[in-house]
Amino acid sequence: MTLESATSSVNAGQSTRAFYGLEFWLARSFRHQFSRSGYGAKPGPPAGWLPARPLAASGLASPAVRARARAGCGGRELVSTLCWVRVALRLLGGRCSVGSRANQMSGSAVSQTNQEGRQGLLLRVVAAISLLVLVLFAGMLWLQLFGSANQPFDFTDLDYYRAALRVVVAQHPLYAALPYPPVAVLVIAWLGGLSTILGNQLWTAMSMLLALALSLVLVKRSMQARTPDAPLNPWELVIRFSVVGVLLLASMPMTSQLTNGQVTLVIIALTFFDVAQVLPKRFQGVLVGIAGAIKLTPLIFVPYYLVTGQRRQAAVATGSFAATTALGFAMFPSDSLFFWAHLGKSDQFGDPARPDNLSIHSMLVRWLPDIGQSTAAWALLGLIVAGLALWRARRHFQRGEVMASMLTVGASAVVLAPIAWPHYHVWVMLAGLWLLMSKRSLSLILGAGIVGAYSMQYTMVVFTAIDAGNRLFLPGVDLLVVIPILIGVFGLPGAQPKAPVADPAAAEPAAAVADAEAAHEPSAEAK
Repeated sequence: MTLESATSSVNAGQSTRAFYGLEFWLARSFRHQFSRSGYGAKPGPPAGWLPARPLAASGLASPAVRARARAGCGGRELVSTLCWVRVALRLLGGRCSVGSRANQMSGSAVSQTNQEGRQGLLLRVVAAISLLVLVLFAGMLWLQLFGSANQPFDFTDLDYYRAALRVVVAQHPLYAALPYPPVAVLVIAWLGGLSTILGNQLWTAMSMLLALALSLVLVKRSMQARTPDAPLNPWELVIRFSVVGVLLLASMPMTSQLTNGQVTLVIIALTFFDVAQVLPKRFQGVLVGIAGAIKLTPLIFVPYYLVTGQRRQAAVATGSFAATTALGFAMFPSDSLFFWAHLGKSDQFGDPARPDNLSIHSMLVRWLPDIGQSTAAWALLGLIVAGLALWRARRHFQRGEVMASMLTVGASAVVLAPIAWPHYHVWVMLAGLWLLMSKRSLSLILGAGIVGAYSMQYTMVVFTAIDAGNRLFLPGVDLLVVIPILIGVFGLPGAQPKAPVADPAAAEPAAAVADAEAAHEPSAEAK
């Protein structure tokens, strides 16, 4: 094929008139070199050489641009006018199709672009539908709770908190009405100035928003773990967030949280956002300390910070806990002194064998009453589970699996206290959803099993049968206790990175050095 035929095959519709004129100018300047032999038949001018007229017009005079031009031709010397036409138009931002070979390449690129466009459109549609499903599901839950004006829903724990506020106003002893550290009154104080229905609605809306925030952080961390070097696709993020949000809102622990109006989700959210490293590093540990001052279970993350080498966070959490507790003593001195002097001595929860108490203590009482009634027995078992969970968390953290590390501790800690109501197990549901988003088949299977075990469908069947007096379903209840224990003992399965990471903060400078070395290293093509 001659230069004239190649030049005439340029698809002018893919470039501007100026680019087409530049192509013709460059081709005419080289015509005497290649007209007899056709495209690529004879070696071209020396490397870096361009005729004077096109050089002045094209702006390709600098050595850097000429190097880019040679790289654009596959690293070879200048062998054809058409190669330089292609390079010139590419460098100037135009698109051209030269000869049959270039036409094929352009057609393939257009086909790929069209396919990517269709995939992008499909992804947007699926994202919109997924988000709509999430909104509709949240609206359905809202209508179930507030849809009937004649029979308003009874939020047991919110009524309980309001009664505690009346005790505070009357200046009576608080411990019998609210067996939490007295500083917890600050979290629920705003309910006292609202009507019952408005307070219930605002509390429920806050709980649902916190659940969705937990889902968003969980999904974002999962996508970052799957493709750490790639930017997050916002439409994929919306799809995954919508699915995880629906699964979390539909779970038994979250349903228990919403229907009772518990403060537990606030505690879980404060702790989760802290240990998931949502906050800047200098503030990490603050929320764990505040949450531990309101309810004591989050304090397990102080030794978690220590065993994972996050000593600064452990110190900040300890200081935050001390400051928040001191605030409680300043505001409620006698109640705070009484609470800390009678820690763990509350007897208001009734029979420890009741099936909705999903703790190690309660499980032992149900199956081995003599051993279960011994505080030393269940406390020792709880310490073993906590110790193994912290060890597993350390191993996860050293491999760079920060989320698996903190979820192992959070999920196993829910069964350590003598009382563990269903809404405490939001942690376990988060661990199951994390596994459900993993790449590994084992993780997917285990995640699906955990999500299924904590679903409303499973728990309704089990608890309904037990309420009817069928004790054959009792192991189905204690499965919800065994799962957190197993998570603490064995940790969470997950893909291991290539190199151990003792501290993500310490790993950042090393990663920067590695990236800089890779930038200066010659490419495989250059070699």
